[in-house]
Amino acid sequence: MGAQAEPGRWNVFFYDVDRPWPDLPDPAARKAAARRSEWTDTHGAVSGQAFLLGPGGRPDRRINGFFESRQMRALDPDTWRKYAYALGMWLNFLLRRHTSWDHATPGDVEAFKYWRMADDRNPARVAAGTFAGNLAALNTFYVWAARMHRVENPIVLREVSSRSGRPAVEELAAGHRPDADFSSASPSGIMEGMASAAIGGSPFSSRRTGP
Repeated sequence: MGAQAEPGRWNVFFYDVDRPWPDLPDPAARKAAARRSEWTDTHGAVSGQAFLLGPGGRPDRRINGFFESRQMRALDPDTWRKYAYALGMWLNFLLRRHTSWDHATPGDVEAFKYWRMADDRNPARVAAGTFAGNLAALNTFYVWAARMHRVENPIVLREVSSRSGRPAVEELAAGHRPDADFSSASPSGIMEGMASAAIGGSPFSSRRTGP
C-alpha cells in the first residue's frame, strides 16, 4: 500500500487501470468494482493519467477534465506527472492563501515564485529552470481552462527585447514579491499536501513527493 492521502489538502493520484481490485466485503463496493471497466471507458481513463482530489476528498471536474483532454493525451506520461505535481503544489499554495484556483491573480503567481525560489522558510527552494517548468505547466492549464471554462489566466506574458535586433518575443512572467504575506503558506504544509495517496488494491497508484 502506498502513502495515504493527506486530509485537508489537495492530493495527486494516478490511474492504474490494470491493477486488480481486492476482495471487497461491502456489496456496494463490489458493485462499483464490477463496473470499473465501464467507468474507465466512459471517462477515457488510462494508466498513468493524473487526477486530483481536493481538501474534502472530492474532485473538481474542471481540473481533472484538463488531464482527460486531447491536448494532454497527446503528451507522454512523464509530462502528465510533471504537470500534475506542479498543479497540485500550486493548489496547495493557494489553499494556504485562502484563494481558489479560478480566482487566482498575478499577485498570487508572484508570491508562488518567491516561495518556490527565495523564501528562507521553504526548505525545498528551486532554481529558475525548475520554476520555469512549473510556470509553463500552470500556463498550459490556465490557457485550457480559459478556453473551456472562461477562467482568467493569472499568468501574464511580458515582451522581451532581443539583443540581436530580432523582433521582441513574449515570455511567461512572474516577479518576486518580497513584501507578500506568506504567514499562512507554511512550506511543510504545502509540501505535505503534495502527498499523493494510493488507495490499496484500487485501480490507482501514486508516490509521495516532498519531505
